[in-house]
Amino acid sequence: MPLMDLYVNGIMTVSRCKQFHLAEKERKMNRVITYTLMSLLLLALGCASTPTPKRGPFNSAFVTDGVYEGSSTIWPVKAVVKVAVENRRIARIDILEHRTMLGGPAEEIIPARIIEKQSTNVDVVSGATMSSDAIMNAVQLAIEGASKVE
Repeated sequence: MPLMDLYVNGIMTVSRCKQFHLAEKERKMNRVITYTLMSLLLLALGCASTPTPKRGPFNSAFVTDGVYEGSSTIWPVKAVVKVAVENRRIARIDILEHRTMLGGPAEEIIPARIIEKQSTNVDVVSGATMSSDAIMNAVQLAIEGASKVE
């Protein structure tokens, strides 16, 4: 109810005053409940993520040529990649699955950066940070010894 309705000749009536305070208490309680539920949801979503591997330069001494697969989830983003290693270098990165809302631009840019630098620690794509991180993590996990596909 509008604040002006609470006043009669410039003075707040007792019944209107009680209604106003009850409505204000209800709004505060609704905010507390909303914030509590949002916090619980964020906590649950954080637990649904894949642990972050240590990203960095590709160490060719430990990986033989072949095709490796890795996946990473940073809720709500999921990336599944296939990484081809040729001559002990990352030669190709195929994205098999990429569930995202806004991170589409990262699908082409991040694999190209990883191949160019031979490192999974590259700059993220602006506006697609979670997708960039998920793709880098998936590539790193593939390289670290995910099961050999071919």
